[in-house]
Order: sequence, then structure tokens, then C-alpha cells
Amino acid sequence: MSLIKKINQLVPRNLKFLFKRFLPRFLIYRHYKNQLFGTIEIETYSPCNLKCPTCPVANNPRPKTTLSEETWRKVINELKDLDFRGTLSPHFYNEPLMDKRIVDLLDYAKTQLPHIKIVIFTNAILLNHEMFEKLDNLVDHFQITIDQLNIKKAVDKLVEQLNERQIAKLNTRTIMKDALSNRGGSIEVEDEDLKPVLQCSFPINNMTIDASGDVHLCCNDFFGSVKYGNIIHDSLSTIWFSKRFINDGVDILRGRFKYKICKCCKSTDRFK
Repeated sequence: MSLIKKINQLVPRNLKFLFKRFLPRFLIYRHYKNQLFGTIEIETYSPCNLKCPTCPVANNPRPKTTLSEETWRKVINELKDLDFRGTLSPHFYNEPLMDKRIVDLLDYAKTQLPHIKIVIFTNAILLNHEMFEKLDNLVDHFQITIDQLNIKKAVDKLVEQLNERQIAKLNTRTIMKDALSNRGGSIEVEDEDLKPVLQCSFPINNMTIDASGDVHLCCNDFFGSVKYGNIIHDSLSTIWFSKRFINDGVDILRGRFKYKICKCCKSTDRFK
């Protein structure tokens, strides 16, 4: 077992930052240079049907963009070649269930990658009983943020129609209590509990792709301030294992921020 794995498993979360900040950089780089991401987020259709106050979409409408089925299959096939067994989520700043192809897309992913975990981040407005039944055998969990009353009503209505096993697939949270941040500076949030992020593992553990195929620094990079390539033209492995991607991920993991988005990022969780 490598030193980094031992730290990840044995050291308390709030102390991992100190270890990774002051360990020789080459040790961390050596650990991550051949390690595949654990989560991949792939947006298939860019629109969202709500304007939540804790999301930059509320004040920055995005153009409708669709990831082609050909590109989706290309990515899934590459994940198969990489023996990916992590988590796949079809989202960025969109509502995944607005994509009428979502069932077919996820069915292809699950067929090619039977060992993956599929998580859908949704506001549940479109997650009626019929849609749930279509996705039940494909999706492991639905992550639902219930900060708005209409979302709570939609979830309550759905729960009434589900059995105990199905209800267990609904993970609910509130952004204000569980995941408040300023999204890398893309929104203004006034809360005394928000503090500058000191260390972040998002870039080194997650790949984030928007509906245009662009690979972003992380899930908080709403404006695409830092990009590493495009999956339409480049392979996942070429992008992920590039020196630039790994170097940036290692530096951010150690709390060495050079990008504005990282320097501006505030959260109630200072060790992401």
C-alpha cells in the first residue's frame, strides 16, 4: 500500500490536508499519475427547468446544447477500455431528466459498464412515478436538493407511489445545510460559515464534462475558466493523464492555488 493510500485510510480528514501539503510533491504526483478518476460527470443536455438561488444558472442562462449520442457512446466505450468501475452522473449545471434520451443513454452505459454506479442529480420536478420506473434498474441513487417548496412537494408525491426499496434510492439534502458554497466565485453568497477552501481533491478525483464536450477543472467551474480539452476530439485518457491535468490536480490537492476560481472558492467544507 502506498503512503498516500495509508494517509487516505488512516489519517483523520481534517489532518490529511497537512500531510498532503507538506509531503514531498513527487510522492503525491507518483501516486496519482496513473490513477483513474473515481467519478465522471457528463452533461448530456444543458438546460435546467429551475432557477435556484444557490446556483449560477439563476442569473446566467445557458444556451441549449446537446451532447451527441455518438459522443456519449465514444466516452462510454473509452470508459469500458479503461475498466472504469466508479460513479457516473449525467449532469453539470443542467436538469438531466429534461433530456428525452436519458433512459436510452444510461441503458447503454449500464450495459457496457455493468459495475459502475449511476447517480442522477435532479430537482425531481420531472421525476414522476413513470420516469422512476423507467430508470429504476439503471440508477443507483437520485440526489435531490430540496431547498424549494415545489421540489419538496414533488418528492412527497413521488414517495407515496414507491415501495421501501425504491424510496431508499432517494437521497435528499439542502444546499444551505449540507453543501453551501459560492461555486468557485460564480455566485454571491452571504453566510458567516463560508470560508476560503484550503485544499480540494475534486480535480484529482473527478472528471467534469459539459454538453459541448469540454473538460472543466471541476464541477464548480460554471464558466469554464479552466479547460483541458474536448472529448469529441480527444480521448479521455489523453486528457486525464496529461501532465497539465495531473500537475494542476496535485497542486490543488496540496492547497497550492494558481487559478482565480480556486482562490475565490468558499465553502462550509474547507477540505473538499
